[in-house]
Amino acid sequence: MRVLERLEYLITFSKKRFSTQMEKERGIILAEKSRKLKKEKDPYLLSLDFFFKDIQDEFTYDVLGEIEEIKKITVDDLEKYYSKRFVTGNCVFAIQSKGELKSTVIKKLEEISKKIKPSEMDSFRDIEIKNRYRVGTFTDDRANGINISFIYFDKTEKKTDYKQYATAYIYARLLDWLAYDILREKLSLIYDFSTFRAGGLAYGYDMNGFRFISEKDKVKKTLEELYILLYTKALNFLKSKKGKEWFDDVISTYIFPRTTKFNEELAEGAATSFFEGTDIFNTNISIKEAKKVKILDIKKYLEQKLKTPPHIWIESDMSEEEMRGLIKESSFEKEFNISYQKKK
Repeated sequence: MRVLERLEYLITFSKKRFSTQMEKERGIILAEKSRKLKKEKDPYLLSLDFFFKDIQDEFTYDVLGEIEEIKKITVDDLEKYYSKRFVTGNCVFAIQSKGELKSTVIKKLEEISKKIKPSEMDSFRDIEIKNRYRVGTFTDDRANGINISFIYFDKTEKKTDYKQYATAYIYARLLDWLAYDILREKLSLIYDFSTFRAGGLAYGYDMNGFRFISEKDKVKKTLEELYILLYTKALNFLKSKKGKEWFDDVISTYIFPRTTKFNEELAEGAATSFFEGTDIFNTNISIKEAKKVKILDIKKYLEQKLKTPPHIWIESDMSEEEMRGLIKESSFEKEFNISYQKKK
């Protein structure tokens, strides 16, 4: 009940309270901001600028905002924000409990909900992000090696395709395995290789791809071997007996997972799905559909990815011209940029 009282306190705008505490909080935020890197020195913010500039500009800045903007915020601005954000269309109680809620809790939630102003939910914008062959760079004088990422955007579907989800998972494990086995263990070209998938960085899209770290004097060979791995060795591996054994092992791990950790964000994730109009992920259905995935599905998914132009992001202590030159001399340039120009 004390938590619910705290919740009620947080969503109730008190102009007097905010007027009293605002300057103190502004000082804390400005102090936090002063410890952050300037945008032109922050590789993460510059990478977001590379991806989203002129598409979703609000995603290209520090979440705290710029110092001059923070200084201009007034109590009236906060009240205006509250009046638009804490409305029935934008609020949902996400509750995660091991049992039924007590009647006193339900009654308190109903009391709080009556204080939320009736209004429609904000509509998400219809944004289109295209996968384009582009190269972005960041020069960091502190870097010893070179960090390269290949990034793709997939549109988030309202209804989950569980078979496709499992296929994408197995594809990622395929890259992890081959990169570790070939690029690291056999050729000693990379320190690290990892695949990733992240939602919430853009409206209606997931960002996914892979990244690796190499030494500057090995990066040219790394890019060429990576190209061969993706366009030749991966496809050959899936056709081989060893590839079939690997596939069976990964499917088994997916269908019979090890003991899972307690997910304390389960309710929050369900609420997010509700707001975004997507269905709530069902692990049982996912496992059922994963059983239908064949090694041919992985091959087709890989071939589709190989035709998709990547956004390439590079970080090192090299100049922008040197980093762009590495990609320009690679087979990826010939595969995407040159062939693309010919099509035009």
